[in-house]
Amino acid sequence: MAAAAPRRRSAVRILTRRPWFARLIVIAGLFALWEIAARWFVDPLFLSPPSQVIASLDKVFSTRGVPAALQLTLFELTVAFVLAVAIGLVLGLAIGLQPLVRRSFFPIVLLLYGMPQVTILPLFILFFGIGAASKIAFGVTHGVFPVIGVCRTSSRFYSPARAPWGRADGRFSATSSFPTWCRASLPACALA
Repeated sequence: MAAAAPRRRSAVRILTRRPWFARLIVIAGLFALWEIAARWFVDPLFLSPPSQVIASLDKVFSTRGVPAALQLTLFELTVAFVLAVAIGLVLGLAIGLQPLVRRSFFPIVLLLYGMPQVTILPLFILFFGIGAASKIAFGVTHGVFPVIGVCRTSSRFYSPARAPWGRADGRFSATSSFPTWCRASLPACALA
């Protein structure tokens, strides 16, 4: 009994020092739960075990049209992500830098962010038509609001006078150091 307590503490220490290891354990546990549920508890018409899904991936990718559809989807996703980050970075920094703009427009951004996006999907299809443009625009609306929020928050609490690159650029005011603000907010925006 006394030897189990130090082992338990060392396992907790390993998991707290290496969070990637804890994530791998959670993912492996979820896959095991999926396999068990699909094999013994759920109708196979509704849920396939991950072992069968992985075994049939080569057949799915060799199906005519699937690689082209995946390539188009990845292209649309990449364009939507790049546009969302670019638009969100500019709007988030503009909202975060000026108190009047922040008080005026950020509640509107939060209102739009809280609205279910699927309710406006028919409007995108009517405006852009069925195709890549409507999917990209729909993806941009999903990604731009979190980026605006993160950039707004990071720009509010960032002081270029305290940052090494702010001193190196010689830019100490918020209005004259837009590139410095962009460099400070970009890592947070990429994680949004």
